[in-house]
Amino acid sequence: DADVFVDRAWIQSVAGADLHRTDCGSLPFAGEPGGDYLFGSGSLSQGNPDVGFNFEVQPGIGLLIVSLNGSLGEVNADLFLRRGSPPTLASFDCSSTSPLALEVCGLPNPQPETWHILAHRSGSGAGPFQVTATLFGAGAGNGDPPPPPGPWLFSAALPGFEAKVLINNSTLGNRETDCISETLCVSGALAGRPEIFVKVIGPRPNGFLWSQLTRFTPSKVEVWLRKISTGQVNYYELAAVGPAEDNVSGLQDREAFSP
Repeated sequence: DADVFVDRAWIQSVAGADLHRTDCGSLPFAGEPGGDYLFGSGSLSQGNPDVGFNFEVQPGIGLLIVSLNGSLGEVNADLFLRRGSPPTLASFDCSSTSPLALEVCGLPNPQPETWHILAHRSGSGAGPFQVTATLFGAGAGNGDPPPPPGPWLFSAALPGFEAKVLINNSTLGNRETDCISETLCVSGALAGRPEIFVKVIGPRPNGFLWSQLTRFTPSKVEVWLRKISTGQVNYYELAAVGPAEDNVSGLQDREAFSP
């Protein structure tokens, strides 16, 4: 046990600037936009050693975190997580089996489907527990920034994919209907003047679909490209080009998506 008032000087000396932080990292708070969560609870005992839950993961989720906590000293509960069907002690996508009833599983870019949770009583003891599944928006969990608010850009010329484009940190891109074949053309502040071409080609000989970005602006460009069927989002950043530079470079990702 600790008395915060008595130990306040030590806490302040160790915590330093972090003492006044209201967040941890770049993830949104649970319950805020981009940080949806689901909650469940139950009780484990010798006669009821397993309790299951399930929830839906929609496309565009960048990070899934499932946590379990139980009554310390009363029950040792383990956590198992699986996509598509209930997990078992031998078959799961993620598990956490510490000696305490404090478990967590984290999975980047979870596939959209029904996911299943198993809370399992390990050893002796009995008591209540709770589980929380938090679903963070695309871009979370891999250090990439989340896509900006607003609708995704879709074109029949780029079937199965959609994109968001941000130019110069502030201007949202707009789709141009007058475009070349198999390409999503995106304009910035001036309608009718495409500044970004987005393409997905392949499968190529290495087995992947390649993404290609071509730009016609020296400004910084950020692109979030999403495969609709899986929810996978790739983030690309093209740095601003200085006034003394002659090359306005684009980008090619040779391992962008699986077919």
